[in-house]
Amino acid sequence: MEQSPKVLQQIKSLFRFIAYRIEIKKMREAVKNSSWQFYLITGILFIIWMTFIDSNNLISQYQMTQKFKELQQQEEFYKREIQKLEIELQELTGNPEKMEKFAREKYFFKRRGEDIYYIKED
Repeated sequence: MEQSPKVLQQIKSLFRFIAYRIEIKKMREAVKNSSWQFYLITGILFIIWMTFIDSNNLISQYQMTQKFKELQQQEEFYKREIQKLEIELQELTGNPEKMEKFAREKYFFKRRGEDIYYIKED
C-alpha cells in the first residue's frame, strides 16, 4: 500500500504536466491567431500615418508632384520665350531698319523734327 501514494503522486504530476502542455499549446495558438491581427492593425495604422499625419504624407506628395509638373511646364515656356527673344535680338542687331522700327513701336522713339501722336484704343 505504500507504493499506492507514490503512484497516485506520479499520476497527479503526470496530469499536471499534461495540463501544463495543453495550456502551452493553447497559448501558442492564441499568439498565432493574434499575430495576424497585430500585423493587420499595425499595417492599417501605418497606412493612416503615411496618408494623413506624416509631414511627407501622400496628399502633400501629390501636391508637390503637381507643383513640379507645373514648374516644368513653366520652364519649357520660358525656354521657348528665350529662344524667340534671341532670334529677335539677332534680327535687330543685324538690320538697322528693323532696329529703328522696333524702337519706334515699343519705345516711341522719333526722328528729329517728327511729332508722335499716341492714340489709345479701348
